Amino acid sequence: MDGPFCSRCGKRALADDVYCSSCGSRVGTDQPAPTKSRQSHRHSRLWIPWTLGGAAFLIAAGGYVYAMLQRVESTERLETATSGAQLTTTSSTANAPASTTSRPSTYTDSQLAEKFGDAVYRIEVSGCGSAGSGSGFAIDSHHVVTNQHVVNEDIEPTVVHRDGSRLQGRVVGWQFDPDIAVIEVSSNLPTTLNWAAASTLTEGDRVLGLGYPVPESDFSAIPGTIISFDQHLGVRRAIRTDANWDYGNSGGPALTERGEIAGVVTQFASKDGRQEVLLAFTSAVLQSPIADMIANPIDVTPGCSTFGDEQFEPGYIEGLEDYYPNPYDPFWTAIVMSVDYVSEDVNKGFDKAYEVLGLGLPVGLLISDDFASLRPGYLVVYSGRFGTADEARAWCEQIAALVGSCYHRNVGWDASYR
Repeated sequence: MDGPFCSRCGKRALADDVYCSSCGSRVGTDQPAPTKSRQSHRHSRLWIPWTLGGAAFLIAAGGYVYAMLQRVESTERLETATSGAQLTTTSSTANAPASTTSRPSTYTDSQLAEKFGDAVYRIEVSGCGSAGSGSGFAIDSHHVVTNQHVVNEDIEPTVVHRDGSRLQGRVVGWQFDPDIAVIEVSSNLPTTLNWAAASTLTEGDRVLGLGYPVPESDFSAIPGTIISFDQHLGVRRAIRTDANWDYGNSGGPALTERGEIAGVVTQFASKDGRQEVLLAFTSAVLQSPIADMIANPIDVTPGCSTFGDEQFEPGYIEGLEDYYPNPYDPFWTAIVMSVDYVSEDVNKGFDKAYEVLGLGLPVGLLISDDFASLRPGYLVVYSGRFGTADEARAWCEQIAALVGSCYHRNVGWDASYR
């Protein structure tokens, strides 16, 4: 028969038990049985290992959470650093020179001719009893740039596309030095060219001349290299090039490998009358006057047989050739000096003529503008008239040691002999 519960451990005792058989405590007679003491005791016995395990768990879990928090923080720091690096890179790129961040594509010579050839035109002129042609290029949708000497005798030249289509043009401005002119057309010109900054050009850069050189006056692409610069007061006025450009290329563009205008083919740098290195004038001296000609067009007057403010009169030096040459009665001759009558002192030509005359040699003076076979813009000192190129060449060889320099040329109306 069951007795009361032990007051200490809660075990039920037998009816006649005085002491608890479990813990030895005295058994109370009226002690109620604890309802949860054994369960609580179990929990108490489990608390220490649970606490240790829980602590271990919390430590492990806390370490994991801490590690995760650290990883998130590190990630945020990394992203912030990366973002900053990207911002720095972007800022650095934004401040970098245009040549490294926005440099245009480069092209081969054939690609340049294909892509930009439609911007280049043959400029056909006739006037003062002669006819000829040069080259030009579109600078905007209604204006073509060429040399002044190309259109000197015809202020309403014909502008011919390489597909053969023809446009009527009118000269709206020109200057003699540097030698440049602007032709206006009413039709829209779809392909245009842009300038290269002269400061970006370098010796050794490849250039391509596009134009219509003689004798065929067909569209041509002629490569070359910038060998040096013609400079004045630190300004790169022109590039000097080894390109094999010829008469008829005058007024055409020399393009960089990016398709920009490095220079406008204008003249040969001469020494003692001998034509030597080609010059192409740069944006540094041409861009501003061209823009002014377009913004402020003027009426120009064609010039025939003039230099300075005076009309050339043949026969004013006694002993010269007995008559001024007729363009339609062509001949071959030996040219001993050519003087640019715009930028040079024409007295050098007169002095040379007297010198040749003093040697007992035939000598004559003419203005090259009057003869399509000669490049316009020069007072020319020549010696003799011959029926063939070989005869003129032989004469040059014979007198070269006496006159200093000599080259044979055809004098006449045919521009293909240029």
